[in-house]
Amino acid sequence: MAYFSFELSDADNQQVEKHLAQCPACHEKAALIEQLTLEWQHPTKEAPVDFSKQIMRRTRAPLPRRKKKKLYYQLSFAALAALLFLQFNLPMQIIQFTDQTVNAVHSTSKKFNQVVQHKKNGFQKNMEERKDGDFKK
Repeated sequence: MAYFSFELSDADNQQVEKHLAQCPACHEKAALIEQLTLEWQHPTKEAPVDFSKQIMRRTRAPLPRRKKKKLYYQLSFAALAALLFLQFNLPMQIIQFTDQTVNAVHSTSKKFNQVVQHKKNGFQKNMEERKDGDFKK
């Protein structure tokens, strides 16, 4: 785009032209870009006289109201989703999964507390042995 907008230096222009002469794929793309650029700069069709007024009228027009049918469809789908949710007993499955998770956490916590207590008892026993002088190195 910079090449077609004459934004490149002379050296860069020469490099682009050299590449375009050697590369058929880029030459084809460049021809398309050149054609589009020319069409953009010099359009073949003129806009209608009141074109800007038409655009302004359309942008200021109130948005169309939603039809009630769409609302009925949305409510129907919501009711169907609720029915399926309750039919397949999903709330009960969620509760069961939550209970299983809580039980697993509780069991793991219980085991962790037992390990901590065992380590604590061993530490206290070790400290008592040091006090009594029965500690073996």
